[in-house]
Amino acid sequence: MTNGSVSPVQIREGERDGTPDGASLYDLLHSPSKRYDLEAHEVRRLVRHVTPDSKTLLDVGCGTGEHLRHLLPHFDVAGLDSSQTMLRAASVKLPTVQLHLADMRTFRLDERFDAVICMFSSIGYAPDLASLDSAIASMAMHLAPCGVLIIEPWHHANVWPENHRYTETVLDEAMNVKRAVSVSVADQVSTLRMHYEIADVNGLHRFEEEHALRLFSVDEYLGAFDSAGLSARHLPIGFTGRGLFIAKP
Repeated sequence: MTNGSVSPVQIREGERDGTPDGASLYDLLHSPSKRYDLEAHEVRRLVRHVTPDSKTLLDVGCGTGEHLRHLLPHFDVAGLDSSQTMLRAASVKLPTVQLHLADMRTFRLDERFDAVICMFSSIGYAPDLASLDSAIASMAMHLAPCGVLIIEPWHHANVWPENHRYTETVLDEAMNVKRAVSVSVADQVSTLRMHYEIADVNGLHRFEEEHALRLFSVDEYLGAFDSAGLSARHLPIGFTGRGLFIAKP
């Protein structure tokens, strides 16, 4: 996570050198299995069930903007993420959407929204309980009085396997990508080590990434909502089996 500053993101000429990285491969790796269109449809249904006249929506941890792309026809949307490279990818798809570079724990926008969402387990990047409390409090601060907050959590501490690994390969007309992921768990933190191998017209590229996501319990999430002055309910399955929290003031 970055610091608490908020700024719009723009792509400037020459900022990319064409070398693949995690952000540039993100959509390719997830497109075979992740149905952003169906998830966005369910988000819209849930939001309109709670706030039938909702018009504005903020996606916190919006990544490359795939949920926003499908929600844009139905809401006046904005996005926020702490990764500049992810937001640059989102800005290509969503040139008319306001995208903010900010930390979910401390962001401050001069606007309130009918709906605030945090999808695909972005909340798991909160490293501890204090950060979880701060992130949910910041989101709650940006809710309209009758708004709704929807958060898709990372896996919970009592259901995540201690250690495992998997490999996936995807390809398109430009490249072949292999990603090997090993997961270790210690002190309620899951560490995902990702090893990439990319073959394209420029040759073979290899690089590694490491992601640490906190394994909060359901009660810890509910406590954070309560501290933020929100009433929340937990849906155990959610969209992807990780569960879902729906909260309102």
